[in-house]
Amino acid sequence: MARVERSDHRRARKAAGFTLVELLVVILIVMLLAVAALPTVVPAITHRQVSEAARLLQAGLVGARDRAMQANAPRGIRFLPDPAFMNRPGTLIQAANRWVQIETAPDYTTGQVSVVPSLDASYRTTYAGGAPALVVYEATANSTGLVNEATSWFWNIRVGDKFRFADSGRYYTVIGPMVLNKNTGNPEGFVNVGAPGTALPAATINGVTSNPEFLFLVNGQDDNLDGYVDNGWDGVDNDLQNGVDDVVVNMTTGQIGEWEVEAWVGPQATLVATNPAALLSQPYTISRRPVPAQTGQETALPADIVIDLTTFNTTRERSRVPVDPITNYVEIMLHPNGQVEPTTSYSSPSSVSMANGAFYHFWLAERKDVFEPVDQTANSVPYLLPMPETAYDMSGSPSGYPATGDAAPRFLTGERTLVTLFCRSGNIVTNSIEFFSAADVSMPFYAAQIGYTEAK
Repeated sequence: MARVERSDHRRARKAAGFTLVELLVVILIVMLLAVAALPTVVPAITHRQVSEAARLLQAGLVGARDRAMQANAPRGIRFLPDPAFMNRPGTLIQAANRWVQIETAPDYTTGQVSVVPSLDASYRTTYAGGAPALVVYEATANSTGLVNEATSWFWNIRVGDKFRFADSGRYYTVIGPMVLNKNTGNPEGFVNVGAPGTALPAATINGVTSNPEFLFLVNGQDDNLDGYVDNGWDGVDNDLQNGVDDVVVNMTTGQIGEWEVEAWVGPQATLVATNPAALLSQPYTISRRPVPAQTGQETALPADIVIDLTTFNTTRERSRVPVDPITNYVEIMLHPNGQVEPTTSYSSPSSVSMANGAFYHFWLAERKDVFEPVDQTANSVPYLLPMPETAYDMSGSPSGYPATGDAAPRFLTGERTLVTLFCRSGNIVTNSIEFFSAADVSMPFYAAQIGYTEAK
């Protein structure tokens, strides 16, 4: 009996476990099922991330409008560059992966200004490459010799801020001076003539010799009637030399690059011609560009999802949003009624197509799918929107490019979603369905611009 009990016990222990071969077979089956499911699971996860990014972006824009309604003043968000591409020197890829809340900054009125045309040429030659901008100077003293309050513009006022005399009349746009730029320690685009404390040139204004600060301005109008507003500071490659807002001056030939000769407008134009003394020691107002909100928090997109801003300043752009060329920021400010307030450093809303398109288009895509644009001078390979494989060349004809190699057309191939903001109403639509046309490169945006949005 004892022997039988021991035998039963051994059989029970053997039936309760698995052999090593059985375990290996089970693991192999699980691995095969996992591999088979990956093609379905991975795109589903990515699609969910892109959809979540679109939801976050919509929430950020709607939240900006809500804050504008509460404050009864414009509020917005600032998109920040993706560090993954910022840390790659020389890359042409631009993308954003997070944003912060922004709000209007208080006006700046410290000190007084003077207009002295006889000083302008030397200042423009030294600090603006000879570009024919308008110049205002700090009025360090009034006509009786009493010292005025210092203007303190340098490292306080930024390129793109709006200037006007007193608190009325024409707005002019500040375009400089800026000796130190984003690549030399000035990412925010503050006006300067070098590091803080750099010596300023001497000038005699109103009979008083001093070292005044100064600003370069443009007037926001098409002075030479060539169809462009403020050539040289409109964000457009007007001379088609593959450079935006070139400042190239040849004093021998008179070539001034893209710049047009700026002129004073309204009362200032009359006084410069008839009574320049009346433009000494004038009050002024500078409306400053938005700044980060004191209580704002940073919002990040899901991992590996970015807003593709590459080639924003070409006619075949993959994005249509106002990327600031100085900071690489995108700032979207909304009024309480939902209307977009242009905030770029450019001189005119027309420079960002507000007058024509009135839409901002945000492509949300996987970071790995954002590719570097090709050389603009290589006509055999165009800039492409996120197109399907049947791409087209610049003339609208079937491409015929090889499927591989440097000459192959490139396009976004992974998950992507297009979020469109209507600049006049604040409406937002989201689409991943794309329409393409050989004759019209704007077709991928067509569905969004007619108000179509996908059913959820």
